[in-house]
Amino acid sequence: MPSGQSTETEAEVLLTGLAMGESPRWHDDRLWLSDWRAQEIIAVGSDGNSEVVVPTSFGLPFCIDWLPDGRLLIVSGREGLLLRRESDGAMETHADLRHLSDGVPDGICIDVDNAVWYADVPNKRCVREGGEVLQTISLDRGCFACMLGGAGNNTLFLITNEWRGMENIPEVARARTGQVLTIEAPAPHAGWP
Repeated sequence: MPSGQSTETEAEVLLTGLAMGESPRWHDDRLWLSDWRAQEIIAVGSDGNSEVVVPTSFGLPFCIDWLPDGRLLIVSGREGLLLRRESDGAMETHADLRHLSDGVPDGICIDVDNAVWYADVPNKRCVREGGEVLQTISLDRGCFACMLGGAGNNTLFLITNEWRGMENIPEVARARTGQVLTIEAPAPHAGWP
């Protein structure tokens, strides 16, 4: 495909009703994500069935991942802490992040072609680049994050939500316009996460 050319592909809705979804991860054959404003970590299967795996007592559970031993890590955005969920469900401080500066790109994943997918909130799209724009998925709302996973690791999961600026997050969260969309990707997942 020529540089900068956009392809219009229709995405399928997997999950609706999110307050402010973020940080998709494919783990144990399900898509896991954090819902900032609902203060929840959610897991959803390919069939759309979802469950709240961890209701958090803190605001803005920004992102998630797992330690090699399987314990869940959650970034508590407002507090600036990396928390670890123990096997008994207790949340313990794993690292204090308050002294670090959070200024890195968000919402990216890499495929086996060494192309990078990235979310673009204000332009309502998800873009695949590999030295040039390879694919653009236009959306009706902001794309906050993306992740490749699913059977064959070639399903692109898009975390989307209306975006009206930081000052309007509570209003947008009450509207619960967040969605998880899926689309078949041209190449499967590679790298970490």
